[in-house]
Amino acid sequence: MLRVRPSGGREQECGERYDDQLVAAQRTGHWGILDVFSDGGADDAGTSAARAQYGWCVGGTDPERFEMWAAGGGRVEGPPQDMDSNRAELRAAIAVLYRVREWEGEVRVWIDNLNVLRGLKRVAEGAQPADLMEFADQQAEQQDGSAVTEMVGALGWVRCSQDRDLWEVAIKLVGECKGRLEMRWQRGHQDKHRAL
Repeated sequence: MLRVRPSGGREQECGERYDDQLVAAQRTGHWGILDVFSDGGADDAGTSAARAQYGWCVGGTDPERFEMWAAGGGRVEGPPQDMDSNRAELRAAIAVLYRVREWEGEVRVWIDNLNVLRGLKRVAEGAQPADLMEFADQQAEQQDGSAVTEMVGALGWVRCSQDRDLWEVAIKLVGECKGRLEMRWQRGHQDKHRAL
């Protein structure tokens, strides 16, 4: 199915298999662990020609093999100056969370962007926007400049993120998800030398 977004961005999605599995789980009450994956990227970040895109998939519940139940992707909304990998990754996570919000079992969300992962993990663990802002303020007082940069990207979005619009949507979606969310880090192509 093709969805047209109010912002004019288009998202392509296929997902009949997920819909069938959701109906079956609702009927039987048997919910497996659902693995979902999201990714995003930006080209020419920091320039007036910047653009970003994202993709996601719902991988099914079989621990022995990957089954694609649904997938989608599209262009990230927003002005070029806001386009970077954090925005693209967050937009991807929002899309997949929206898709699986009705799943009542455990949902493992695999993300390769540590900034987005840390923020979503804190929200899934119950942190409220005011808590995140307070935590960011405390950390900023205690850290040097490089640590503050990492911390602000991960947690301080309330006060200074250009992606605040997306974080507000993500927080709402996390609260609407019927299943238990578990955020997990997936090694990305840029992390080939990073230890797990």
